[in-house]
Amino acid sequence: MAAALNIMKNGIEAMPTGGTLTVRANRVKEFASVQIADTGIGMTVATVRHLGEPFYSTKHSGTGLGLMASYRYCQAMGGKIKVSSTIHKGTTFEVLLPLCASLPPTEHAPHVQP
Repeated sequence: MAAALNIMKNGIEAMPTGGTLTVRANRVKEFASVQIADTGIGMTVATVRHLGEPFYSTKHSGTGLGLMASYRYCQAMGGKIKVSSTIHKGTTFEVLLPLCASLPPTEHAPHVQP
């Protein structure tokens, strides 16, 4: 899951003096939920609103394209990403993906009915 790995990398980078990165997975109704929480610098409500936009980044050398791709991957699979953040306390991303997502077949893998 490239989206979750990118979010984990961002969480680690949001804790320049160290901290805790917690990853939890569980089922929420018809979704698989992966929660990624850091104890980093946190973000304002205004910053959270812009997450996923191309070329929007809070990092000096960031492009914002990694998080944009994460949002697009989740949307393409019928999922979504929720974010909650508090300045100086940290951020939690929740990646929600349908448990029975029906993806179109690719030319490399045959379509299998569940």
